[in-house]
This record gives sequence, structure tokens and C-alpha cells, in this order.
Amino acid sequence: MSWIELAPAFLLSFVVFFGPGLLIGWAAGLRGPTLYGFAPAISTGIVGISAIAASIAGVPWGILPPAALAVAAAAVALGLRALGRRFLPVAKDAGEGQGADGAAADSPAASGARDGWLRRSAPIVVALGASALLLGWRLVEGMDRADGFSQTYDNNFHLNGLRWILDTHDASSLTLGRMTSADGVSAEFYPAAWHAMTSLVGTVLPVGPAPLANASTLVIGAFVWPASALALAALLTDLRRWAVVPAALLLAGFPAYPYLMVDFGILYPNFLGYALVPSMLAAVAWSLGLVKPGPEPGRAPQRLAVLIVAVIMAAGVGLAHPSAAMLVAAMGAAAIIAVVAGLVRRRRLISAAALLLVAALVYPVAWDVITPELDPTFWKPTGSSAQAVGEALLATGVGRPAAVAVAAFAIAGVVVVVRKRIWWLLGALAILVAFWVIIAGWQPGPLRDVLTSVWYNDPYRFAGALPLLLGPLAVVGFIAAVQWLRDGLPATVSRPWRAVGVAALVVVAVVGSQQLPVTSAVGSMNSLFRLTKDSPLVSSDELALIEELPDVLPPDAIVAVDPYTGGALAYAFAGVHTTSRHVLSGISPDQELINDELADAEPGSPVCDAVEATGVTHVLDFGAKEVHGGDNGFHGIRDLRRSDAVELVTQVGDARLYAITACG
Repeated sequence: MSWIELAPAFLLSFVVFFGPGLLIGWAAGLRGPTLYGFAPAISTGIVGISAIAASIAGVPWGILPPAALAVAAAAVALGLRALGRRFLPVAKDAGEGQGADGAAADSPAASGARDGWLRRSAPIVVALGASALLLGWRLVEGMDRADGFSQTYDNNFHLNGLRWILDTHDASSLTLGRMTSADGVSAEFYPAAWHAMTSLVGTVLPVGPAPLANASTLVIGAFVWPASALALAALLTDLRRWAVVPAALLLAGFPAYPYLMVDFGILYPNFLGYALVPSMLAAVAWSLGLVKPGPEPGRAPQRLAVLIVAVIMAAGVGLAHPSAAMLVAAMGAAAIIAVVAGLVRRRRLISAAALLLVAALVYPVAWDVITPELDPTFWKPTGSSAQAVGEALLATGVGRPAAVAVAAFAIAGVVVVVRKRIWWLLGALAILVAFWVIIAGWQPGPLRDVLTSVWYNDPYRFAGALPLLLGPLAVVGFIAAVQWLRDGLPATVSRPWRAVGVAALVVVAVVGSQQLPVTSAVGSMNSLFRLTKDSPLVSSDELALIEELPDVLPPDAIVAVDPYTGGALAYAFAGVHTTSRHVLSGISPDQELINDELADAEPGSPVCDAVEATGVTHVLDFGAKEVHGGDNGFHGIRDLRRSDAVELVTQVGDARLYAITACG
């Protein structure tokens, strides 16, 4: 499949990620960067909630459930604003120097609609388009082919999950876990918003799981991420300046996000959840009254409508991945402290104490509930605490090259935050860096486990969180630097020399940010998407055999597979019913017996009883090479060339399909 052929899926994916949110956000009174930036989180909440509701109601998954919920939510928002205009007073701007639309309070953007829409929005729209082109180019370069797929551990689950949703017409976070349960019935909660949104395109277009995943990757990495980052940046500075265009290109200069999230893992749910974090943090600041929501021209925003938007966004972040929600909660603690400090200054001590009490009760419970039940010592630090601090300052992580250009502008952004006395955001950055140092620099221990197990203590997973604040700060720092060159230099510096300085900054932003840190990150990503005869999960020969399966297998065939060697993806790519769909799939006693002893099966043996009980008819033998180079068993269905229990059906290179013949 070519990238041009993927265009319809990409365009529909864009509508899925932005359409519901734009409708509801507009109805709630959002405008400008807050509308564009908040839309994906709103859409994710609507799609995730509607998937759960549709499953409970027995409604097949498709466009109708999220569309109906989006229209209903927009109607509610419109109604609340109408009631608010009639009965509620106009809210006065408040907060730490922020204005109503998230721009600085003294900026033109905070004064409503004195200017036309085009003049207000053109720089932001162009900035989003320019950053999308640069990010999209890099992501396409990394993904190699439109139908390429990541050769990584977790892709078994994600691609098979898309196929399972399309087969069962059920995208609920409460049921997706059935795909990997031993009995196919029981299921634990799994954050399935990414799967629901990505599969939604597949309910309309005949596109396979891998191209669907790539289409959503382009939308999230090239559009959702910069829109979300600019929504947070808009709290700190006026984005109406044309300097925002080159500033937005800095968002493509961080090696840890978006590239690392679609390199390591592969972490599609984290990839989506992290993209929503900046806008969700801005919504938290709104909800706590640190800044005011954006007015529509000539009308006062209504707080209740905005709060409903924030709740939908929170649901979206949580259903994308709970660890992203806890990241917002962790950084949001700084906003809570800022609110408490304000209440104390106004001598509203009871309100301050009540807010602290609620936080003290909610945070430990949420931390305990969301922390995964995995070995917290599995992931070790990648260096010392000092190294982790240095990586944070240099906008990198896990040993990746330092992103000096974007780091310099991010530091300039911190200076702007300090000068504007936006302490809650500075506190959020300190919290983010502190958790990074704990994860990447501390040795395993009880305190590390308590504080950071919610992120699996995984340095690779958490490294992607650093740009979520550093990115918006870099945008702010670049705009401030341009403004200083234009207005802050002595009068003796001529206009041409000022223009030269601005041009130099643009070159640094565009060219400097795309050097070794990004090229190495994209190269690493590409190495894991490239399909070769030696690919770590599914080789070119193995994929060729998988694509033959619908033609050589009977419709009722059940194929025993080793998920560690890629056989589980026969379900995603060919729709073949396999015994495992992920390396962490639950395995029944009968399946375990087949996995261990099929090679030695004889009529009447226990393993033949297991074959009869499970209905297994065939075996995919992709050898013993596991995706991570280990040995996790499955010896009974590996290297079957000398086994008398099976008969070769077809093969491509060393990839073989066998029929089980020993059990009658």
C-alpha cells in the first residue's frame, strides 16, 4: 500500500480525532488555540465513553454511537451557555496574569473580537499546518511503508486488538481484555480509547490493522500533539504573532516525543494519552480558576459548560491511558497548591483546608488503584540522578543525543514563566523533572516503587513525558526571543540587523532542531518498522506465509502459534483464529499442553485430548527466534520438521504451516 492509498483512512482518522471535539468545543464557547488544542481530548472522551455505552447497550461499534453522543453533548453545552447568558453574571478575568482565551491578559487575544477571525487565527492555523508537515514527514520516514508495522513486543496486542474490535463490533475498555483471556469471556479493564478511535476508521473503510494504526499515528503525532502543545503555550503568551510558525516547528525536535513512543514498545495508548496531556493540564488550570476559558466574540463564557468539557477531556485522557491521567494529576498538584495559596492570601482558610483534604484523600487512592500489578523492579534506571537531571535540561532521555536547540528555547521559556510569576506551571515542571530523576536515576527501592510505579518505573515510557512541558515552553521561549530582538535591543541596533537576528533564530528552530537527536530517533524507529528476512517479530517470509493462509486453511481452522515469534499476528493480518493473540495472553491447561508437547503427540495421548478439546487444527512454525531474543517455552510447536505429529501444508523460506495429523 502506498501513502497516497492511505489518504482516505488518514483523512477519516483526522475527522475522528478532531470532529467531535471541534463540535462540542465550539458549542461550549471555545475559540482559537484552545478550541483546536482541546478538540482531540474531547473527541477521545466521546469515542471512549460511547464505546463503553454501545457495548453495554448491545449496539454494534461504528460511527453512530460517538456521533450521537457528540451531538447530544454539543446540545447540552449550547443549552448551558444560553442559560448562563440569561442568569449568570459575566466572569471577570482572574489568575496569574492569564487572559480569557489562555493568552496573556494584556495581549490582544484577551480582549475578545476586536479583530477579525482571520487575523486572530491565521498564525496559529499556519503554525499547526507547518508543524504537521514537518512531523508528518519525520513519522512517514520512520514508519517506512503505509502498511508497515512495528516489529516490537506489544504490537501483537495492538494490531490484534484492532482486528478483534472489527470482528466483534465491540470497542469497550471493559471488554477488549477478553481477546487475551484464557476463556475468552473474562476481562479486566484495558484503556482502549486508541483502539476504539483507530478501529472506527476500519468500520467505514476496508483497511487492515497496520495501515489503520499508521493513519492514526500520523494524526496523533503530526496534528494532535502540536495542537495540544500550543493550547498550553497559549496560557503563557500571545500566539497571534507570526513567530508562532517557526516556534511550532520546535515541537518536531524532541527525540523522546513523538518518535520514542512509536519506537519503543510499541506504546500506542501512551502515545495518544501523552499527546493529550498539555491540553488537559491547561484544562485543569481553567477548572481551578487559575485562568479563564476563552470567550466567544462579545459573549461571556459559562463556567459550567467549560467544566463539562474538562470532564469529557479527563475521561478521554484516562481512557487513552491511566498513566497519562496520573501524569496530569501529578503536575496538577502544583496548580492545586497555587489555588490553596491564593485562598490563604484571601483568608479563605476553610476553603483552602477543604481543598487540601480532598486532595490528600483522592491522590493516594488514585495512585493505588491505577498502579499496575507488575513487578516494580523490572525496569532499572538508565543512569545516575545527575545524568537524569542533565537529560531533562537537554530535552532528551534514555541516552538519546541531546536536543540542544529545543532545550535552549525551553530554558528561555522557563525564564518567561518566572518573569510572569506563573508559579503553578514552574511547579508542574519541577514535579515532572523530579519524577524523571526518580525513574531514570534512582535504584529500585520502596520509595521509588511508591512514587513512580504508576508509570511502571519505565525510563523509556516516562522519557516521552518530558517534551509535554518542554515543548510548549520552547514555543514560548522562541516567541519571547523574537520579541526581544524586535523590541528589546538598544535603539542603535538598526532594523536590518534585528531582522538578521530573527532570521538566525528561525534557522536554528527549523534546521537546528532537526539534526542528530531527531535523525537518530527516526532512524531507530525505522529500523523497527522495516520488513526484512531478519525482522525481529515477523520476517518478510513469515508475512508472505501469513498472507497465504486464507487460501490454504479451511474457514474453521484454529492455528497454534507462538506469539513471541510473531505467529499471533496471523490473526491481525489474515483473520485466522489463533490460540494466542499476545505474549501475555492467558493460556488454558489444554493450550499449555499443546504448546509444550505437540511435537511428540500420539493417538490417545493427553496432548491429543487437548487438541480435540481446543479444536486446534494447524500450527504456524516460525522457528525459535523470539522478538526479544529470549526463550519462553512453546517448544512443542517450534522446529517441527522432524516431528511425526504434523504434516507440512506450505512454507515460505523457513516459515512453515503444518496440519496436525497425529490425533486423527
